[in-house]
Amino acid sequence: MMIGLGSLFISVYLLAKKLYFAISLFIILFSILIIFFTFVAYFLPEAGYPPPIRLFF
Repeated sequence: MMIGLGSLFISVYLLAKKLYFAISLFIILFSILIIFFTFVAYFLPEAGYPPPIRLFF
């Protein structure tokens, strides 16, 4: 999750500075996919099993 958030912040920063426009857009999309996959894989219950990492107690 930290890799996805870190790459998202860096790519948004580069996009704001107007550096590497096409690469920044690709990395933003890719990091959003990484964050979404992490959320689905670790924070959502599946088939009656509790999630491996609980958000709330």
